Amino acid sequence: MKTNDVKRCRGVEKAEEERKKIHEKEDEICALKDEIKALRRRSAQLDRSVRKHAVYANYMKEVAQVRKQAPGQVMSCFATLTQSRTDLMPTALHNLDRVQNAHAELACYRQQATDVIVRHNNALEQLISEWDMIQAHRMMMESQWAHILDTSAKKTLQLGTVKMAILNLSQIVHTNEKSGDAPLDPEDTMKQLDQVGRVKY
Repeated sequence: MKTNDVKRCRGVEKAEEERKKIHEKEDEICALKDEIKALRRRSAQLDRSVRKHAVYANYMKEVAQVRKQAPGQVMSCFATLTQSRTDLMPTALHNLDRVQNAHAELACYRQQATDVIVRHNNALEQLISEWDMIQAHRMMMESQWAHILDTSAKKTLQLGTVKMAILNLSQIVHTNEKSGDAPLDPEDTMKQLDQVGRVKY
């Protein structure tokens, strides 16, 4: 019995070890699959990069063929151009700064001009409003003046009628009194009114 138990325990332990090894291998296989996928993706990226940059190699070959120069000579020209670019870069950056500053100043001037235009427009609107008020007041005053002139004309007509009536009464009184005095001045309405007022009825 003990021998069988020992064998069985050893068999169980061995089976457990095998299962662990199988799990480890499975994990390794999964890790390798992931690594293969990553490598394939990287390979595809590199292929795309090579195809993308192949145009430069082709261009260099075409330039070399056109100019009858070896690629090394073309690269030397390229190095010269690169150095020239490096030398010109500070000037280009300086000019870029000047352009940016000019743009900033222009934006500032535009803003100032806009502010001035807004202020002038506001002042113009204020002047227009005041002008409209003055025009309305002028029209009202003209209307009142026309009314005054019309009223004055009516009053003048009425006054002329009253003066004529007083003159007529004064002449009637003078005729009836038979005093022998000279008639009153036709324009002296106040004396004529006094004369009529002294008459006893």
